[in-house]
Amino acid sequence: MSSEPDQSSQPSATPAAADWSAPADSADSGAPGAAPAADPYAYVPPQVTDEPYGPATSYQPPHGASYPAAPFTSDPYAGGPYAGGGYTGGPHAGDPYASGPYAGGPYWQGPPLPAPGTNGLAVASLVLGIFGLFCLAWTLGLGLGIAALRQLKRRPQRGKGMAVAGIVLSSCWALVTLALAPFVVAAFEEGVEQSAGGVAVFDLKAGDCMKEATGRRAVRARFTVVPCGEPHHGEVFGVAHLPGADYPGTSRLERTVSLQCIAPQYAYTPDHWTIPATVESTTIYPDREAWPATKRAICLFDSEELRTGTLHQEQSRWTAEQYGYLEATRELDVALAGAPTEELEDATDDYQEWGRTVADAATATKSKLAKVAWSHPGRPELADLQIELDRLVTQGKKLNETGDEDVDALYDAYDGLDQNANGEADALLRQAIGLRSTPPDEHPSQV
Repeated sequence: MSSEPDQSSQPSATPAAADWSAPADSADSGAPGAAPAADPYAYVPPQVTDEPYGPATSYQPPHGASYPAAPFTSDPYAGGPYAGGGYTGGPHAGDPYASGPYAGGPYWQGPPLPAPGTNGLAVASLVLGIFGLFCLAWTLGLGLGIAALRQLKRRPQRGKGMAVAGIVLSSCWALVTLALAPFVVAAFEEGVEQSAGGVAVFDLKAGDCMKEATGRRAVRARFTVVPCGEPHHGEVFGVAHLPGADYPGTSRLERTVSLQCIAPQYAYTPDHWTIPATVESTTIYPDREAWPATKRAICLFDSEELRTGTLHQEQSRWTAEQYGYLEATRELDVALAGAPTEELEDATDDYQEWGRTVADAATATKSKLAKVAWSHPGRPELADLQIELDRLVTQGKKLNETGDEDVDALYDAYDGLDQNANGEADALLRQAIGLRSTPPDEHPSQV
């Protein structure tokens, strides 16, 4: 037994050649010792080298092929345009930002953003909104607030709350301005009137003729008083003093003033049949605000057209017979002019009271007519008027005594009273004594 290893038992470092060869040609197979022909398809085992992928070899085309063999190296770019490093050709060789206008930075940059802060328009809108009533600054505050909101959509700034507050405050001032506009205009007009002179409305007195129109338009604070011989629209015939400490309300006050102005009208113009159709009787009374300081009402004639001359009638213009007739019938005229203006079923008590007043006035008129110094005491027209007055008394009492529940009877009594007021007999007597015999279309004091 030997200590040396058995050489036959160790594997060889170099693998043995394959024990295989292509079959020999039939002609040479029988020649002993002849070398076998080279086989182009023979297997060539790889050789172990230090290179991980083996040594570079030349490409061997298949049998019968004639492709040119290109050398193969370990660097695939060694023989091409990229040999020796990165791409060096073209305008972007190396660092694309190494030169040019954008060298050292990105290819494109936007405009610089504004520094964050509070929007100036929003601040201005808030300030103008707070002091909006001065010089109508709210108009600017509203516009600047809207402009600020549009800017804040594009800018990273603060101030949206200020802009909204400015818009809200400016809108509130706009509503206040609209509410105060009528008072401002009225104050301005009053200032103009005061600077131009004139008389305050509740300082007017009976006999004053006013240049300006009155009853059919907004009541003026002052009027220009002119002589009644000059063109004018209005003429005062009386002043009513209003009772009570508290304001009675518009409807009640209007009714009270209308009734109180009837008697002064017939005293100022006894023959109301001569009042032109274009003239109306109207009143001016204080409103709730003026009531504590003014408790007077102005009774006046008003005309849309300019007119000249006064409507005041003196006793001297009539004969004794004519004046006696006018004085005797004045109480009845005042009573008839005071008819209620509401619907009968809504004011039955007022109509019943009015019926009693008319009946009493008709009775008094009969007595006064009997005392007139008539030029012809036996006038048939006077007798007919007495009969007409008796009918008024009857209808007036009927209206006064009819119960509230019988509305139809109330209407019948009212119609009978109205038909006998200023009837045909009255017109005939006026014609007989030389007065105007055509009654007016509408009683002036009922307008």
